[in-house]
Amino acid sequence: MSQLYCSECGAKLENNAKFCGECGHAVEIELVETQSNCSHCGHLIQERELFCSECGYAIGNLGGQFNANIRKADIDSQQLNNSSHPKPKFWSSLTALLTLSLLAWYFIVEKDPNSSFRPTRSNLGTISSVQTDSLDLYPHPGIHITSLKNALDKPRTFKATEISNSKLDQLAEKLIEKGVIPYKGFDINAGMSETERFRKPVTIAMNLNELAIPVELQPHTHLAYIDKTGQLRRIHSYFENNQIKFDTYHNVHIILWIALGAVSYWGYEEGVFNEELAVYPDGFFKADYRFYLWESEKINYFIHYPKKWKSIRPDIVSNHLKKLKKVMDKHNLDGIHNREQALKAYANISKDKEYSDLMKVMRDKKWVLENYFPQKVANAVKALDLAIKYTNSRGFRSPGYSGIPVEPDIYIQEKSMGANLYGEVRNGWTTRSFMVLDGTKIPDADILSMSSSQLAAYNSLKTTTLHEYFHLVQSAYSFVEMQKQLWFAEATAVQYEAEAGKYYLNNNWATSWDYTSRTYDGFFKKMDLKSGQIQELQQHGYSISYFLEYLRDKYYGKTGNEFLPKLLNDYAGVLSGNITSLIDVTSGEESRFIDDFRIYARKIRNELVSYRASVLNDEKLVYSWRFNDSNPLSAPGMKISLKEKNPYALEDAVLVIRDSSGYSEQTEIHWSFDKRNWKILQVGIPVAIDSLKTKQNIYLQRIEAYIEAQNNPVKKASTDIYFLLKPKNAAKVTINKPYFQIEIPKSSLMKNKESEGSLGPYIQAIEIEVTTPETNKPVRLWLSDGNMTTKFETEKLLGRLTPDGRGNYNLKVSYRECAHKGQNICGAWSPNVYMSIKSDKKENQGKLTKALDVSKTVNLLWTPQWKQSWFSGDRNDRCRPYYDSPQPLMANIDAVYSLSVSISGDEIESVSEKDLSIYLNTKKNVTVSLGFDASLSKNKDILDWQNAHYDQQYAISGYEISVNGKVLKGKNATFNIPPGKSTISTSVFLKTTGTSTFKAIRNAHACQPVMMEYDSGNIKEMSLGSIKIYTNGKPKTLSGGNPFGGIRNKDTD
Repeated sequence: MSQLYCSECGAKLENNAKFCGECGHAVEIELVETQSNCSHCGHLIQERELFCSECGYAIGNLGGQFNANIRKADIDSQQLNNSSHPKPKFWSSLTALLTLSLLAWYFIVEKDPNSSFRPTRSNLGTISSVQTDSLDLYPHPGIHITSLKNALDKPRTFKATEISNSKLDQLAEKLIEKGVIPYKGFDINAGMSETERFRKPVTIAMNLNELAIPVELQPHTHLAYIDKTGQLRRIHSYFENNQIKFDTYHNVHIILWIALGAVSYWGYEEGVFNEELAVYPDGFFKADYRFYLWESEKINYFIHYPKKWKSIRPDIVSNHLKKLKKVMDKHNLDGIHNREQALKAYANISKDKEYSDLMKVMRDKKWVLENYFPQKVANAVKALDLAIKYTNSRGFRSPGYSGIPVEPDIYIQEKSMGANLYGEVRNGWTTRSFMVLDGTKIPDADILSMSSSQLAAYNSLKTTTLHEYFHLVQSAYSFVEMQKQLWFAEATAVQYEAEAGKYYLNNNWATSWDYTSRTYDGFFKKMDLKSGQIQELQQHGYSISYFLEYLRDKYYGKTGNEFLPKLLNDYAGVLSGNITSLIDVTSGEESRFIDDFRIYARKIRNELVSYRASVLNDEKLVYSWRFNDSNPLSAPGMKISLKEKNPYALEDAVLVIRDSSGYSEQTEIHWSFDKRNWKILQVGIPVAIDSLKTKQNIYLQRIEAYIEAQNNPVKKASTDIYFLLKPKNAAKVTINKPYFQIEIPKSSLMKNKESEGSLGPYIQAIEIEVTTPETNKPVRLWLSDGNMTTKFETEKLLGRLTPDGRGNYNLKVSYRECAHKGQNICGAWSPNVYMSIKSDKKENQGKLTKALDVSKTVNLLWTPQWKQSWFSGDRNDRCRPYYDSPQPLMANIDAVYSLSVSISGDEIESVSEKDLSIYLNTKKNVTVSLGFDASLSKNKDILDWQNAHYDQQYAISGYEISVNGKVLKGKNATFNIPPGKSTISTSVFLKTTGTSTFKAIRNAHACQPVMMEYDSGNIKEMSLGSIKIYTNGKPKTLSGGNPFGGIRNKDTD
């Protein structure tokens, strides 16, 4: 015989006990007559057995073979005593009287031993797209399983395994204290792991006739299941003829149970269906709350509210309950102490017309709304019903848990949730999702008598319930904790809320709509944000909803209402892949999705750049927008404001915008003055603005249009905005013969330079100008290596300033800071320093010397030789154009070239110089001493072009001097040249170090990466310049031309 338990305290009862040994409660047991053989398997039944010991089948057709006290529950504690003291009778025992257990996850379900699935990053993906047949199965008498074609994620075998009697006894020990006792158990198993889901719903139908449920009790039959935590869940189900049905996306373990209508509508034994919520999160949801099962459109839900709240018409409710009690007394329900008695009594009372009429009133929603509910609850239920009706019309799933539809819990609490919070859905690993509404904000008045402020609050309630109910619906699509995908949940909910608002207003469901406040701040961080405070993640989702609306409008147009259902259905089939789902339901291609984001980011940049601001002036010269982390799919904006009271302070200033953060073609920096004309900022090439106003705004936007985080973002890279101001101090000039020395003071931009050997991150070079009024011929010099002092031989300097280098002169020296030499982005000239200097050269010297000093930076360009291309992928035809032909690459390298030429000879009448040409008046041979040198200012070239990555180092391998076609090795030579015109050329040879080949990776739109192999070439010859010497005449109108040639291939020495 099965173990019996006390209905009052749950203690085990001794056989034939009259009273409970723990609490003294009276025990009334009535056993049924036995039968000789089991009707299911034919096994011999012993006297007083309730279940077949062989197969576990229940004895008897009526099901009255259950023997145990039933637990009591109040119909309405407003009118009925809820004392826990023993009573000889308890008419209020209206709990579950029959349960057919088709469950117990801990008895039946083990993970499929053949499944190797584990949700790791390497195997996240979509549910299999394999074709599957429709279902029409009868795995066990009374159980019918059906589905549409391709509903399954893969071909599966369904099994319905009956639970043994011993296991049912174990289950009973766990559930009897909750008033739920298993009758028969099955495991309906398709071999699914916890995270697997069907693609479409599978329908399970329970035939109540074949499961021996009496016809009169079938309308009172309900479904529930036990989840993996051991908690009972009411399943959202529906009746069809004599079947009770539900849809599921996963294995399911069910309890089939019966209760009178009063129990079904006005609450079950406390804690049976919401035990885990009783202590989550504040512990007040159990003791202080009454709940009612409300039948909405195609879905039922539990509405919980404080017990102390009074009904709208308490007298009417009390009178009705008294009538119901009288009918129940007539059927002696107070004397029920076992399951057999209960089922017989319930069968009889269900035939009672008076009882049926009373229950018909109790089920009348209009009566409940106008009488039974407190006014606040009635208003909340009306708002919820609208939300459910609209959501059903959009084709979404019903709220669910672990792939199984459940009847959700809605709590209305009397405690304020804060000034701006009207409600929320709570979710965690150990509980299903449930909704909490702030009852302090719900108007306590009928809509016809509401004031304007109450009506506004009522409209806000409609917005809140719609938004939060959608969160409950979302739980049916995902098996992960909501907070792990909170931004996605909020983005879709806010978009849904906005769509619903239009419908509500157009159909007079609301007179105003309290749209969720949202900004564009979310675009400052990566789209798929998974960590952070809850409020931060929520606000992030609110922002990203703008982008979802853009995708909806672009790809769905007038059928925009289809976007969200398709998105969530795809999301349900993707393992933690919200970005993947967005791609699936829009363009279907990552490259096009990236383009969509880039286009939208540009579209909204005027909104983004309004959020951040800084002030630049002569005290704060630099604003650096750092780029330290990779943030896929982000588009932060920046506004920098120039505010200067002195109208002359910016007169000579140059504003520089420079970027070093765009380390790949997928990152873009845009800038603008007026938010109308936007330009792209090239990496490493700054732009300069010299017409500044005292109030000037500069707007920036960084678009990171890629999906996967970059492995090695540029550390300490930044977008910098800074002033090149007129230097406050003049250069310091000293003459210590035979040298002329210039010292440049450090400016604020150079004080915090990051490394030695440079002028810091903001200044590329210092340009120095030396002039003399006598000739007005400037000499330009460059400093770029971090050494702020340079010196020259005085006579050589004068030789460059004057025709013959003799006499007394007044010199003027100034300098300026340059952000980029090649683009001539330089600030204003410094204050001048003046000084007098006298040449030591004597007049009428028979032997004259002409010195020519040149120092310039040469930028060299070359093209690597393409060898071959290859790739791996499965879309060859589309990708062929991207790998069938070579892709040109251009690399560059900078070299600093210095040249010194000394010319001496007898009877040289005059000497002059223009460009790189020297003019002498002599009829005799002259002796030329030439020395030159070169150094590589950038000996490592890193090139990124369409994701082609090149990394090559160089070194200088040799020098040559060519005199009228005759080649001299080395970088120093002395030789004679005859009268006439002579040409002297200098050449430097480069060699590549390391490997001579490199590979380039190019992302060819939607194709797989294309691999291209290049040969960096052999040793290159670099022509640094040609010097022309005329020994037979005065200067003519000649052009020195471009002395810097390109690179040509030359055989290796």
